[in-house]
Amino acid sequence: TWYDAPSAGNVVVNPSLSSVGSITYYAEATNESTGCISETRTPVTLEIIATPQAPTADAEQTFCNASTIADLIAQGENLLWYSEPQGGAAINPATYLINGNIYYGSQTVNGCESLTRTGVQIFIDAPEPPQGQAQQIFCNQGTLADIELSSTDIIWYLTAQGGDALPLDYVLENGATYYAAQQIDGCESVLRFAVNIILQQ
Repeated sequence: TWYDAPSAGNVVVNPSLSSVGSITYYAEATNESTGCISETRTPVTLEIIATPQAPTADAEQTFCNASTIADLIAQGENLLWYSEPQGGAAINPATYLINGNIYYGSQTVNGCESLTRTGVQIFIDAPEPPQGQAQQIFCNQGTLADIELSSTDIIWYLTAQGGDALPLDYVLENGATYYAAQQIDGCESVLRFAVNIILQQ
């Protein structure tokens, strides 16, 4: 039998809660054979937590090349991202972002997910590689800084993909090929421009 107090009090036929907040009911046991009742009552608290608001975020966000759902920026707890403003399944955080798409984020607080979602439109920066002469000739010696290309913010590599960036004072080798990426607003081109070097003596 449920009561509204730990002792005495009123019988509660249907313990319930229909609004945000909490309430405690007290359960008393009765032995059906003897009619004896428990000396104490067990308290049980019902609680309804307010649904959190949607997270806050910039309506437009720009990323470099191959960015993922995990790179989206929003202020909130336990963020989930969806392709629709309502319904659907949450997107895997490792999924690549698609240029121009709108993604919708919710937050979950104390186990409750927000009913509304915040939309964020995505723009992907994908700079082109620099351009210039694919073969360049120097007298006797030179460095990477001496190679002339159409961009002023160039990052040099020894390989067409991956590898570590080279310093601009790296000394050129005759017959070697170096690979240039262009950086715009902190975003580096995925493709690289190859330059073959000839040193004339």
